[in-house]
Formats: sequence, structure tokens, C-alpha cells
Amino acid sequence: MYSEDEIAVMESDIDIIKRTCKVAGFVTGALTSHGDVDTAVMRRLIQASKPLPVIFHRAIDVSCDPMKQLATLESLGVERVLTSGGHLTALNGSLTIKQMVHSGLKIQILAGAGVHEENVAELVKRTGVTEVHGSFRETTASNMDFRPEACIYMGAEKMNDRLTEFSLKQVSASRVTKLKFALADIN
Repeated sequence: MYSEDEIAVMESDIDIIKRTCKVAGFVTGALTSHGDVDTAVMRRLIQASKPLPVIFHRAIDVSCDPMKQLATLESLGVERVLTSGGHLTALNGSLTIKQMVHSGLKIQILAGAGVHEENVAELVKRTGVTEVHGSFRETTASNMDFRPEACIYMGAEKMNDRLTEFSLKQVSASRVTKLKFALADIN
């Protein structure tokens, strides 16, 4: 649940981004404390996003009834839903994703979470999705030559690997190419 201040910040952010950046749409989401789509908040965010489309993010995966919420989102005018089918990965949630795809609703299902070039074909075959989301990235060394002797970490999640402070994650052209070939093989 979002506070009024948080909602106002999101609306302001959407407005600023629309005026200053070329974007194709907005990814957002809001649930009530009971796990339903917060229709009042979503109406405001959808209105703020117009004329650009809205994608509802993986909040659907922690909602009380994803299939019911899907119908609610479609009635609000949400164009797409990003989902892992309520599981840690989209492949594990493929049964729910398939139900969403074949629900009879017009809302587009975008499968995401743990999607990579080795499992994307299986995911598409199991679910019937026509769109997937993934980072398809690789870790590369930063251009920073200097390395202090002291181990200084800029985030607790990095405490297990000193080199992470001197590396970058970026989209991998080779992984995207493998993804394209994997998808081409299923048609």
C-alpha cells in the first residue's frame, strides 16, 4: 500500500519523464493490504501515464488471486502484465502463465524472472507467451585501474566478492543473439 505522498511522487515522476524523455510506456503496480489490485491508485497512475501504455509489474505474483487481478487490470486499461506466474521463475510458474495467456482476456502477458537463452524456447512452448522479459546481461570489468588495498564495499550484497566493486553488468550482444536463435527454432 502506498501513502498519498508516495502516489504523488509517482505521478510527478511520470509527468517529468513524459516531458523530458522518449519512453514507450510505464511499468508500475499497486496492491491493497489484502492483495488486490489497488484500483484507485492504478487509475491515477494510468491517467498520469496517458497517452502512453501501462504495464503492471510483478506485484501480480504476490496478489491474492492473480487470475482475478488480471481481469481487474484489463478493465482498468492496463496493456500488459509482467509475471512469473507467482513463482520464483517464469519457467516454474509456466502453468499459471499459460492460464493467463489462455484466459480469454485481451491483456498481453509478458513472462519474466529467470528467463534466459537456454530456457526461453521451453517457456514459450509451455505457456504460449509471445513476449518475454530478461536482462540477458554479463559482468565485465570496469575501466578502473586503481584498486585500493583495503576491501571497501559499496553495498552489503557485495561482501562476498571483492571484484564486484570493479565490475559492471551490461546487456550481452551474444546472449541476445542466442535468445533470437532459440526463439527462431520454435517457429
